[in-house]
Amino acid sequence: MAGLVLVTARSAAPPDGPQTRFTLPHVAAQLLLKTEAGLPQEEILALLAPLGATIAATAARAPDLYVIRLPDDSQLATAAVSLEADPRIEFAEPNFLFDLWAKPNEVRFLEQWSKENTGTNAPEAPGVLGADMNMPEAWDLRSTASGVVMAIIDDGFETSHPDLIANMLLSGKCFASPENDQTCASADDPNPSDQSDFHGTLVVGAAAAHGDNGIGIAGTVWQTQVLPLKVDLSAFAVVNAIDEAIAQDANIINMSFGGPVGGRAQHEAIARAEAAGALVIAAAGNSDASNDAASHFPSNTPEPNVLSVGATTGVDEVAAFSQWGPFSVHLAAPGVSILSTTIGGYGKASGTSFAAPHTAGVAALVLAESGAADYRQLKAALIHGGIDGRTSLGPVVPGQNKSAVPGRVASGRLDAARALAGPPGGVLVARGIAIDDAAFGNGNGALDPGETAALEVRIENLWSAETGVTAALSTPDAHLLSIHDASPVVVGDIPEGGIGAAVFSITLANNIVGHEQVFLRLDLTSSAGALPSRYFYLEAGTLENGVPVSQQIQRWDWDEFQSYHLQLPVGATNLSVRTSGSGDLDLLLRHAQTPEYLISLGGGSFYYVDDETLVSGGPDAEEEISIPSPAPGLYHVVVVNYDQNPKTYQLTASYSTPDAGDLAFESDIYRAEEDAGSVVIGVRRSGGLTSASVEYFVESGTATGGEDYVGETGTLMWSIGETGLKTFDLTLFDDESAEPGERFTVGLRHPVGATVGSPSTAIVEIDDDDSSAATDGVGQGNGNGEPQATADGGGSGASGPIIVALVALLAVLQRRADRRRWRHPQRPQGRAR
Repeated sequence: MAGLVLVTARSAAPPDGPQTRFTLPHVAAQLLLKTEAGLPQEEILALLAPLGATIAATAARAPDLYVIRLPDDSQLATAAVSLEADPRIEFAEPNFLFDLWAKPNEVRFLEQWSKENTGTNAPEAPGVLGADMNMPEAWDLRSTASGVVMAIIDDGFETSHPDLIANMLLSGKCFASPENDQTCASADDPNPSDQSDFHGTLVVGAAAAHGDNGIGIAGTVWQTQVLPLKVDLSAFAVVNAIDEAIAQDANIINMSFGGPVGGRAQHEAIARAEAAGALVIAAAGNSDASNDAASHFPSNTPEPNVLSVGATTGVDEVAAFSQWGPFSVHLAAPGVSILSTTIGGYGKASGTSFAAPHTAGVAALVLAESGAADYRQLKAALIHGGIDGRTSLGPVVPGQNKSAVPGRVASGRLDAARALAGPPGGVLVARGIAIDDAAFGNGNGALDPGETAALEVRIENLWSAETGVTAALSTPDAHLLSIHDASPVVVGDIPEGGIGAAVFSITLANNIVGHEQVFLRLDLTSSAGALPSRYFYLEAGTLENGVPVSQQIQRWDWDEFQSYHLQLPVGATNLSVRTSGSGDLDLLLRHAQTPEYLISLGGGSFYYVDDETLVSGGPDAEEEISIPSPAPGLYHVVVVNYDQNPKTYQLTASYSTPDAGDLAFESDIYRAEEDAGSVVIGVRRSGGLTSASVEYFVESGTATGGEDYVGETGTLMWSIGETGLKTFDLTLFDDESAEPGERFTVGLRHPVGATVGSPSTAIVEIDDDDSSAATDGVGQGNGNGEPQATADGGGSGASGPIIVALVALLAVLQRRADRRRWRHPQRPQGRAR
């Protein structure tokens, strides 16, 4: 279901329809400009003059980063392209504005189920006993981290709140972009400027409300050093805040906000934090989409010091609004109806904004307990702390329970006590998959019904080296997917920070129609013993030309985005992809890659797609995208259930097929001498623009397979646009038996990219080189090379049957002798050329 999203009032109002990076919320008429090192300002001003632009501000600690003010916002894209064309400019991008991932309500929630879930204090009724962060057990080990500096970058803080003041550093700062200077009373005052800046106060309370002080609530860490860094949520302000956190030696940086584009300035700032050893903890987002597909930053920032956190419920499921992703969201923590500090008091709020600081507080405890050298050990311990979800009946089974935490994030729900105990060895997570269907499928890198392929699972080791790693794959959806590797496959040794690969042979069920999610479990072991299991899923959805698919959507939470693929042949024209049904559906289409998007459903603030994705996003279900001259290859289709109401829709992809060409035997009869050793068969392709292939096969006739010839099968292939003749050889055996009239049939089947023409079958005749066997005085030949007995003098005495039996026996012995005298050539395999 839709996440609870608060959009800052300073954000530019989004235009109607999907947005690009230049129409996303940003500070009006401002670009962030990064120049080459040391470029003199006079040269920058000379570049800006033709655009009527000026330098509005310079980053405090980021060298050569400027805010550029343009005369009008309509010049944004043109100016960025013009500036980036100059080799002295590294990048020019909008000064993006980010969104906060929470919305408080006014109901006071007096019990903190996220710290200790009794089954009766969770927002769901009933909750699940133990579906929490296991804080009491963790606090028995450690509850304070007074030597740790936790920077929180957010919209504002009530630093004098009675439950926060003891943990607040006095060196907090405030940052804003030009034109938003009213955000900061002064650079050294991070307190909120008005009552609307409540988000940061809520975030600090979740992480570090002062514990054991007899008032209010307790954060996940009771005592620590919180560095409050107030920002106006512009990219320029966030970059300055990250650099300030580095300058003040922050060990942990919490960022409970996000947007669809991070920008290079933010990436570079996070990379500087990595170099300083700081762990960045980021909210996964509230747009209930998979971050494996969706575009969301900073949680999806590729720098290894980023930890992305989703939100869980009081029944140990991923919250309906939370973004998720078994490869991109590392961990989950409670994020629904979280009691925290507000300006002047206490209240509850929901969002991944609170899952992140819950995790940040635990990170402070782990750092104080372990003395971790930098973010690597800290991140590994937190991910090790992610456990499979629990229910009152036992472990959650991903696939059977589609909301299961371990099926939706890389590790599981955070258990603070487990994280504090530390990993005994390596911390292995699945970091991505790849499909290789070149050997047994159509080679498009996507899994199609009935297709067998190699599934490669990439495994990253976040901590100490593991040796002798093995992996076993299983699925609760065995009716959808067959796994052919029954025994664990060998992965080998994976050093700290290294990547290993486990490769499995799988087959997708032939009867799959429409969209399916197939959940998979990866059981890992090493020389040290069993490691935590990891979970992920495959999406299956193949579209055929002109074949409509009828599909249910919103079968469970996070079933609002359904992915399909379509293979387009060379020469195809007039591609049309369309939906029909009820409610509000949207349609995304991109060639060669999956669409990049971030969409807040049900009328949310975001509807972003990358520049290469085509969109049909009307107010109903009748959507269509047409491309008169499409490129050949793989197209990715995403159907979006924008209103989130359960429904059935129809999806159809159609295109005009190119001239496929015909494949046919060059002749309908082939002759070969018995002692030739082989016969050459020709197949010709006439016309066609695509690549093509066809399988040849052999059927017995009067000749016997294995005795007179080798009955092989094989495949002939033509590249794109290639026509003409291809040949293959079939092996013949030369025996010494007289066998006139030997023949067998060859045929063509299973064409791809072409059709089978005429003749589709051909006869192979073998000219026997053995004469008829002579009579041996016992009887005359019967015309079939076998002796025939006759009666002595035409009599019919008792000797007649005996003579007939002897003759028959001699014939059998003669045939066996013939077989032993066959001259077998070496049996080559069938050769296509």
